[in-house]
Amino acid sequence: MSARTLAAALLAVEDRSLSAAIVDHALGDGDSSEVCERLKARDVPFVTYSGFASVVGACAEAAHMDKPASPTALVATVKGLLAARPAAI
Repeated sequence: MSARTLAAALLAVEDRSLSAAIVDHALGDGDSSEVCERLKARDVPFVTYSGFASVVGACAEAAHMDKPASPTALVATVKGLLAARPAAI
């Protein structure tokens, strides 16, 4: 799934099947701080993908990739985040 706006991202983050996310910090209608807060609250691993050298707030502690990055690099980063999670019981 993808979301191009903050409003759509806030709906998408509530999807129970969401296991990880790539978050663009600058969305069409705001920054992704609220999305990052919700991902953290739900314990969903995520990477910020942004043209900004750094991001602040709830997004600051996430893995970060600068734009542009290859899709292969983004997928590898997400795979790494998922692999680092404790195994489900």
